[in-house]
Amino acid sequence: MAMAARFPRAEFRWVDIEDDAEAAEDIEVENFPTILVKRGGETLFEGVMLPHHEHLQRLLEKLMT
Repeated sequence: MAMAARFPRAEFRWVDIEDDAEAAEDIEVENFPTILVKRGGETLFEGVMLPHHEHLQRLLEKLMT
């Protein structure tokens, strides 16, 4: 996965909240896809994002630096 190689300190997981609701923790999923970015226990971003690789990359570049 190219995104994981670019951000080696990040953890990427696909969670289907219908099958694994507790994996979504306490976030409020109102639409799909919902992205959750955390560093340690701190939530850096939680929200809906269109499934475009470039959008996620820009977000991670901002948050992970």
